[in-house]
Amino acid sequence: MLEVVISLALFALGVSVLSSAYINVLNSLDRLQVDQHLEQDMALIRRVALMIGEIDEFEKGGEVPTANYGMVEWRGEYEETLIADLFKVTLTVFVPDEEEREEQEITQVLYLTRPNWSDPVEREKLREDSRERFEREQLRRDRS
Repeated sequence: MLEVVISLALFALGVSVLSSAYINVLNSLDRLQVDQHLEQDMALIRRVALMIGEIDEFEKGGEVPTANYGMVEWRGEYEETLIADLFKVTLTVFVPDEEEREEQEITQVLYLTRPNWSDPVEREKLREDSRERFEREQLRRDRS
């Protein structure tokens, strides 16, 4: 009788450990599926945002209908870099979170070449600065 009680206790312990592990696997798969949907929608939003050619329109942002989250709002910011026609672009997306009834803010930083965003005078100044930096670096290497 004692052996049966011990074996039932061990069986119950084993079942509880295995069921807990199974639930963890299911939760992980569910989270992975949500992340795939989010990444697919983010790719669409990036594509729509980066197709805008005018800088003023890009900074205004907009809304994009997505397959998984409905209408999603986005905003863009840009910064000039030390390289002509290269811009640091920050894309902020506001995704509605149905579970918490709040918006989730996702920010991505990208580097883009956009000649039409550059001021021609500023572009030439940046190119000249780049040439000077390159020449200084060449002189430094030659001395070494």
